[in-house]
Parts: sequence; structure tokens; C-alpha cells
Amino acid sequence: MLIYNIKQIIHLIQVYKVMKIKKKILKLIIYLTIFSLLPINYGFAYLDPGTGNILLQIIAAVAASAAIFFGFIWTKIKLFYLKIKEKITKKKADEKN
Repeated sequence: MLIYNIKQIIHLIQVYKVMKIKKKILKLIIYLTIFSLLPINYGFAYLDPGTGNILLQIIAAVAASAAIFFGFIWTKIKLFYLKIKEKITKKKADEKN
């Protein structure tokens, strides 16, 4: 009798997992349907030549900022490992003496 109940419990757990997955898929389908049926409003905008220049400046500024930021991080990491290396070499030198 106990084995039969354990089998039922295992089966119910498996059914629950499948139902949970099916609910997630159904939610996704409903959301996609709703968003695909929403009306699309087109925005007609004029982009003058200065806009491209501003975009290039933004890209250059982000690249320069990232380079400086990661440069500082790289320097700190390098100094950290150099300090560890110096401590190890000092210990080895002290052990030899």
C-alpha cells in the first residue's frame, strides 16, 4: 500500500511540473498575442546631419571612459599581485639567510 502511495506522489509531482511549464508557455503566448495586436504608431522624425556627429561623440566618450575605467582596474590588480610577489620573494630571501 505504501509503495502505491509513493508512486502516486511521484506521478503527481511530475504532473505538477508539466502543468507549471504549460502555464508559463500559455502566459508567453498570451503576452505575445496581446503585444502583436497593439496598434503601431509610426513616428516620422527628421534627423539632421548634426545628429550623427553627436552619436559619434557619445560613442567616443563611452569608449574613452571604459578604457580609462578598465585601465585603473587593471593597474590595481597588477599592483596587488606585484605586492604578493614581493612578499613571497622577501620570505624566500629571509629563509635563505
